Amino acid sequence: MRAGRRGARPRRSSGGATMSGTNRTPSSGQARPVVAVLGTGTMGEAMARNIAAAGVGLRAWNRNRAAAEPLVDAGAAVCDTPAEACQGADIVLTALSNEKVVADVMDQARDGLGGHTVWVQTCTVSPDGSRRLAELATRLNVAYVEAPLLGTKEPAVAGTLTILAASPPAGG
Repeated sequence: MRAGRRGARPRRSSGGATMSGTNRTPSSGQARPVVAVLGTGTMGEAMARNIAAAGVGLRAWNRNRAAAEPLVDAGAAVCDTPAEACQGADIVLTALSNEKVVADVMDQARDGLGGHTVWVQTCTVSPDGSRRLAELATRLNVAYVEAPLLGTKEPAVAGTLTILAASPPAGG
């Protein structure tokens, strides 16, 4: 994905999140997917901008809300909590610093997760950490995709990151 033209500034809702990151039905009759990005640091912000530029609904959260606010211009709904960001999201992408932070944030997101949610976890963790996060996904009742990233800010901005994605088989 490559970053493209930024859309018009979205409307604000009374809760502080913008309205554009919600799941809307386009003229094709198919609802567009919604991605929640939890963690909008260097890599998370770049991936979020590419997601928004691809026309995918975007909800974003960062522990320091000010770090997520620039994504409003890309069409994101910036949310106050991980659970709020995950409400209605088909995919939750975590771009956080380490296993403990990832686990803590996903636990905070618990009430916003739906039974159809796919969690894409991009933090590089140890094999034991990966097993623990997969077990957490099971407890959260979400599909889990481990997806560590190969690349730096430049490929993230350009949309050319290499992602090493792995997941248990469907139904397994």
